[in-house]
Amino acid sequence: MNDGSSPNTRRALGVVAAAIGAVLAWLIAEGVFDVAFGISVVGEDDPVAMSTAVIAIGALGVSLLSWLAAAILARLVPRPRATWIGLGLLVYVLWIIPILQTVDADARDRIAILLVHTVVLAVLMWAMAPTLPQQRSH
Repeated sequence: MNDGSSPNTRRALGVVAAAIGAVLAWLIAEGVFDVAFGISVVGEDDPVAMSTAVIAIGALGVSLLSWLAAAILARLVPRPRATWIGLGLLVYVLWIIPILQTVDADARDRIAILLVHTVVLAVLMWAMAPTLPQQRSH
């Protein structure tokens, strides 16, 4: 990092930016694609409507887990940045493909789901990857 900020400052800003980005992507999807879907909850007959709060909390949770993974990988693996990027992309693919295959949604809804998840991924890659060293010093 060459901007003078600490890795933790950049990571914290990334966590917040990912949540804001996810909410903005969701609001755009709602406005442009008229998206309104819910998630099934065990014990409930009707799906629970997705809201900006649910989107923000989900993005915050994923972002904090991403930060945790970055901190762990920085201490344990020889190439923390490459490992973290690879792990992030793998988690994204393993998460998004089943969602897109199993969600009962039309093309607009699928685009909205993809948009929100991709925004979170992009923000986290931008914010977290530069905080990790290319090589771990011994």
